[in-house]
Amino acid sequence: SGVPITMMGLNVTNKACATKKTEAMLKQGGRIQEMLYGIMEFYKGGTFASGIRLHDVCPICYMVHPEFFTMEKRYLEVVLEGPAAGTTVMQPNLFQTDDREPKVNFAMDVDSEAFEDWFIAEISK
Repeated sequence: SGVPITMMGLNVTNKACATKKTEAMLKQGGRIQEMLYGIMEFYKGGTFASGIRLHDVCPICYMVHPEFFTMEKRYLEVVLEGPAAGTTVMQPNLFQTDDREPKVNFAMDVDSEAFEDWFIAEISK
């Protein structure tokens, strides 16, 4: 269809975390920050000490700060049959077997510190 596609896998979103720095800000905030602290503290996918992964926040951050992310154009194939149907497979350019242009913009890395600083600034408003 020609619609631009951007993909962020767990390899990137696992690096986008709320840490002790976020926790300190939330503890000093108002009612909204107190509520968010309670939600994040309850989350079972991590702790502030180990880093609470903010998977769903990554695409929002990318929309306003794409410079925080390292992106690469890659090939994407979707398995259409068999037990792996629906699986997406990213093809590094070195496996190119034809002259197709890579069309999917893949997030390869995130500046974790810049991401968390942005997140803190946004939830402090």
